[in-house]
Amino acid sequence: MAAVALALMPFTKIGPDRYETPSGRVYNEKQRRLWYAMGGKFPGQKGPGELPQRQPNPYGDTSRRMFRGIMRF
Repeated sequence: MAAVALALMPFTKIGPDRYETPSGRVYNEKQRRLWYAMGGKFPGQKGPGELPQRQPNPYGDTSRRMFRGIMRF
């Protein structure tokens, strides 16, 4: 099994509220957090983001409802 290197953090911190991408663009902390929250793309960008997609829940959609009932105190 070969190891796959994913670039999950393309931002380099260059100041207290400044981050630079490998292409040279500069973003602030709020923009960087938005990029991660949107799955590796900014609002308005088309296509899949740059971050890996989440895997589907192997227990299906009902697991959330099932565990919610178990964890009530």
